[in-house]
Amino acid sequence: MSKFYLTTPIYYVNAMPHIGHAYTTLAADAIARYYRQKIGEDRVFFLTGTDEHGAKIAEAAERDGKNPKLFCDEIATLFVSTWQRLNISHNHFIRTTDEYHEQGAAEFLRALKVKGALYEGDYAGLYCNGCESFITEKQLREDGLCKDHLRKPERIVEKNWFFKLDKYLPKIQTIIEQGAISVLPEARTEEVLGLFRQGMENFSVSRPNVRWGIPLPWDNAQTMYVWVEALLNYWTAVHKRQMFWPPDLQIIGKDIIKFHCIYWPAMLLAYYDGDAEKIPKTIFAHGFFTVNGQKMSKTLGNVIDPNDLCDRYGRDGARYLILSQFPFGSDGDIEEGKFDEKYNADLANGIGNLVSRVTTLCVKQITDWQKFWKLEEEQEIKGEKQDAKELINNFMLYEMIQSVIQDARLCDEILAKEKPWQYDKQKEQEKITADLAYLISRILSIAKDIAPFLPLTTKTIQKKIDISKKIIEPVTLFPRK
Repeated sequence: MSKFYLTTPIYYVNAMPHIGHAYTTLAADAIARYYRQKIGEDRVFFLTGTDEHGAKIAEAAERDGKNPKLFCDEIATLFVSTWQRLNISHNHFIRTTDEYHEQGAAEFLRALKVKGALYEGDYAGLYCNGCESFITEKQLREDGLCKDHLRKPERIVEKNWFFKLDKYLPKIQTIIEQGAISVLPEARTEEVLGLFRQGMENFSVSRPNVRWGIPLPWDNAQTMYVWVEALLNYWTAVHKRQMFWPPDLQIIGKDIIKFHCIYWPAMLLAYYDGDAEKIPKTIFAHGFFTVNGQKMSKTLGNVIDPNDLCDRYGRDGARYLILSQFPFGSDGDIEEGKFDEKYNADLANGIGNLVSRVTTLCVKQITDWQKFWKLEEEQEIKGEKQDAKELINNFMLYEMIQSVIQDARLCDEILAKEKPWQYDKQKEQEKITADLAYLISRILSIAKDIAPFLPLTTKTIQKKIDISKKIIEPVTLFPRK
């Protein structure tokens, strides 16, 4: 593998950063860190950012008495600072109000028009301002309200520019069926193929009368449809870094699967004249989660700010609690009331206590350090464990984390069984040295495996068990709560 380009969705600035945004971004961050270990820092490009155009943003800004750009600046800054708190290692943070994105998106759509992939026509349909998209009668509740936003859509008739989706649907279907685009988890593949069976119409790429957006380069009365130009962020961000194109992994929520698995590849096929090598390789659509059994809601007061988790549990503690709740890709529930319990069991009393006990024992019990390090090197697990490698290659992040926690528990069991603190360090030095060298080797393996998830913890462990063949009693990795 010569390069790895992965993306998160860009987050709409109508809401403050919350644990849902953090979950997706942390998953991408762990995968990016793993691939940097695997192929090198300069061969991985990790993109995230904010989606800042559209009528809904203009309305929110007006309610706050601000111009839309100032409103977006304030919210985007919160996302940037939150990702800094969580130690997100993105290579670039894109904003759709960035000048280069606006120019790149205009260039892309101009090319589609030149290639004959766009046409002008009239559209009549139901438009939900909350969704910022047209929806069908089937998507409404029995009372005629949008299921997601509980508001009645407007019936709109307007002149738009359309993308000729029907021209590309057969090829996209074949590409997905043959696995040229890997749609994960596997259940999502069937979900996407079901959309083909339902039938899809050509879609609008522009809208009139929306002031807060990117104008079409050939028709200033129209602005780009907000979700169309949002998709283009993945392209504009690396437009001058062509070595990274196409995306190797795009992580999204399952609610935007049609846009990313059908509309987006179709647009790319049109732009690249049917070249299937230029479309994303893997699209991973994770599930939804509830908090304490209920959908996150300001009204319910169960919206979790990841900054609050950092304040209480530290950066790595917050990362762990967000990523270790349930398998990546599945729907799940976050039990906020059990954060302390999980943190203490897995981190404070788990990895943290293990490292503290073993390094303290080494300092107190080892006398033959030369023999100790020789044994540690002999017992060291060379490279990554195969099972760990397979788990993260298959994006099984939860299972990878559980594997590491289980490794720490097995080391605790060895400690409890062997009781090296009871040995006579003069008469039984050989036994002490062998047991503790093995445990140090296991701890260094744990540190390597957990590095994509808890990078600061890994650095601390490796610093305390350093390359100059010294062991220093560590500070407390995870203070108990």
